[in-house]
Order: sequence, then C-alpha cells, then structure tokens
Amino acid sequence: MVRRAWIASALGALVVAAGCNTILGIDTHSLQGPDAGTPDAGATDAGAEGASGGCTPGATQCAGGGVETCDNRGVWSAPSKCPFVCAGGACSGACMPGQARCADAGVETCNDAGAWGSPTSCPFACSGGACSGTCTAGATRCNGNVLQTCNPMSSWQDTMTCPVACLSGACVACTPNATQCSGTAVQTCNSMGQWVTTSMCPNCCTGAGMCTGVCSPGATQCNAGAMDTCSASCAWQAGSVVPGVCGAVCNPGDTGCGGYLSNGMPASKLPCGAGWYFEWTAPNVVYQGVCDATGQWTQNYCTGQCYDLTLGVNAYYCNCTPNTGVCINGGNCP
Repeated sequence: MVRRAWIASALGALVVAAGCNTILGIDTHSLQGPDAGTPDAGATDAGAEGASGGCTPGATQCAGGGVETCDNRGVWSAPSKCPFVCAGGACSGACMPGQARCADAGVETCNDAGAWGSPTSCPFACSGGACSGTCTAGATRCNGNVLQTCNPMSSWQDTMTCPVACLSGACVACTPNATQCSGTAVQTCNSMGQWVTTSMCPNCCTGAGMCTGVCSPGATQCNAGAMDTCSASCAWQAGSVVPGVCGAVCNPGDTGCGGYLSNGMPASKLPCGAGWYFEWTAPNVVYQGVCDATGQWTQNYCTGQCYDLTLGVNAYYCNCTPNTGVCINGGNCP
C-alpha cells in the first residue's frame, strides 16, 4: 500500500514539473547556450535528438554564410564559412551573389544561388566585370589626316599620318573630287580616294588637270620657210631657215646674181661686185639677188640704162641704189 502511494507521488511531481515548464514558457533548447543555433529548413537529421541538447547530432544547417553541425551533445557548432553560398545545410554555388565577370564579350552576374547568369553583351569591350572602351579592337578610323587603330584595350590610338589623305579608316591616293594630269589624260579622284581617267587632252595636260597648248610635243610644222618644233609645254618653238627644208632655197642674207641676158646666158655667170657689167641689148635684165628671212631670193633691180663715161663707148654700167633705179657713181639714167 505504501509502495503504491510513493509511485503516485513521484508521477505527480513529474507532471507538475512538466506543466510548470510549459506554463512558465521555459525553452529547454535555449538553456543549452548561445552556440546551439536554430536549424534551417534544410538541416539534416542524423538520428534521435540527444538527451541534453536541442539538435540531432550530425545534423547541419546554414547560418552566418557558413555550415553549422550538431555535435554529440546536441549543440550547434560555430559555422564553417562557405566560399560562395550555403544552401540546404551545405556549401554550394560557383560565385558570390552580386559578383560580376567578363565572358563572351559581355558581363555575367552571379545570382543569389551562387550561379553565373547569362552574359549581357557589351558594345565594345569588357574589362574587370564591366563594359568598357570606346571602339572595337582592330577597327580603324580617320582623325583628320591621321589614321587611328583601336587597340586591344578598345581605345583609339594614332597609327600614322597619311601622306595624301585619310578616308573611311584608310590612307588613300587622293582627296575625292581632286583632279590631276597623267600624261595627256585628265584624272579625277572618286569617292573611294582612287584616281580614274575622265577625259583626254588633245595636246597637253598641265597643273591640276587642265588641257592646254596648241600642239603635241615633238610635232613639227613649216612656218615662213623654217621648221618649227612643238615644245614639251605644247607651244611652237621657231626653227631656223635651212635650204632644202620647208621650201627654202638659200640662207637668209646670202647674195647672188640673177636674171638673163638676151643671148640666154644666165646673169649668174656674170661677175658680181660693185655692179654687174654687160653690153646692153634690150630686153636684157640683170639684177642682184638677196636671200630674205624665209630663204627665198629677192631682187634688187638696177633698171634703165646707166652709162658711165669712164667705161668707154658701148660700155654700160649698172650700179644703182637697190630697188630705186637711181644710178650712182656718175651714171646717167635716161
């Protein structure tokens, strides 16, 4: 009887103690200390809870960016830091959330799960996880007459000064719409900076594509008994009078006798000096010839009968001022 009373008394005490803990709001897990931690939704369960702890030994949970493990006392250990993220009580992921990097000419950003997202394309280049640069590497452009090339850092860099002109990112042979001569051809620079022939000059092309001149270089022509030659500038250069060329028969300034006597004897057979001597029998004509500037003989006539008493009877002397018929040296012109 006494034993039954003792058992009843002990059970009553346990009930009271349990009821008091519940009524007073006492958390037996909190009594284990601040390191116990609170398991997350992904915590693992390694077996029944320890008799004196608040977690199942061997269980894990995420806390403070790392993994907590429940020890044999049922107490959560200090968290082991994860390199990236913690999920489901274990370290995971390949990057830190919010981290950025360059990939495939774009920017990849790490999401909350520690995974790289799809890259966002950059217009020029990516550097240090951000879009950068002002040009595409290898591209060219003109800055005035200077050729520039985009370097590997996507920045413009002077490459060279073009000797003539820079057009559409390249050094070219000419400035569009400029003109020049190529021989007798007139050339015009097209929109691509290339020379193209647009017309031909009949004689000369000079300066910036101007047709000039009156003849073709090396051409010849007869002019007043002389052989003129066309110069390199397409202008006629006067030549010299040469007998046998361009119809010339004598050298300018030469003198000689011309005309015929009545007996048919050429006057050129007569002596030529101060005057020409002959026995007058009409219609004899005797004159002195002078070669003019064109290489042709001209006649300085002594006309009429010029009689010189010093020569004796039947001797006639022609010695007169050229082209006037006026006798000199005392002769008489009837």
